[in-house]
Amino acid sequence: HLPQDSQDLRRDASRRAGIGRRYISLIYEALLVIAVVMVAVAVSKVLFGDPHSTWAVNGLRAFELCAVGLYFVPQWIKGQTLPMKTWRLRLETVSGHPLDWRRALSRYVFACLSCIFVGLGFIWAFFDPDRQFFHDRMAGTRIVWSKTQSKAQPQRPSDAPPTTSSAPPP
Repeated sequence: HLPQDSQDLRRDASRRAGIGRRYISLIYEALLVIAVVMVAVAVSKVLFGDPHSTWAVNGLRAFELCAVGLYFVPQWIKGQTLPMKTWRLRLETVSGHPLDWRRALSRYVFACLSCIFVGLGFIWAFFDPDRQFFHDRMAGTRIVWSKTQSKAQPQRPSDAPPTTSSAPPP
């Protein structure tokens, strides 16, 4: 007997995003996180100067964690970060619903733990039966294919002729 979240995951296995695409999205995400941390450090230095004590360095690290959390959590509540949009991925609960702030925050805490332990939570996906990252498994979330289509390329019916002019025929 599988736990309910595993049953939901296996029932919708065709919607589950592939592990390769999720890892590529993570690389893109890492670049944005580096930028967020750089801005956080710059703001901290402007406001507080260079950290000279252990307390100040720890305060800076806490400030960085908060800045990264402020980057991720609101976007996860909306369902996608910029890299997820780019790679047509979407985040949802294992039952297919949008995340609330508590679930997004718990996912962030578990993702931080994954990073602290040398990225083991990301390697976890290779051994997880549903190919989930550790933080997704623990938070009850999953990454699926996004159903939304790019606004830049509206889809037209396949039997409709291509339009070349907006002027009415004579």
